[in-house]
Amino acid sequence: MRSPQFSTLPKSYNVPYFQLTNSTMTDSIADQLQKASEGLLFLSETDAPFAVITWPTQGELNQVKLLQLTNHPPDAPVKVVTVDDFFAIATLEEDWHDEEEREIVKRFQH
Repeated sequence: MRSPQFSTLPKSYNVPYFQLTNSTMTDSIADQLQKASEGLLFLSETDAPFAVITWPTQGELNQVKLLQLTNHPPDAPVKVVTVDDFFAIATLEEDWHDEEEREIVKRFQH
């Protein structure tokens, strides 16, 4: 099974999400992602919670389909990165982290 990718949409849909399609992910994996990300925040200016979204598409969800499903113009920018690259900063434990921050890093690592 291919590793899921993590995408962000243009600013008008400012919620990071995991890309899940019927052909690559099952509902149980979506449930696992939802449980694993519960209470975690996307570290940015807004510290937004994560959203796990399953799209009712046939075949692989691509940028064209994504923009159609979210009612964005076809030329809107979409950045696609691997899960590992997206979470690289959140998974690094720093010397200055307190106990709570270390626990959050561990959650991002798993």
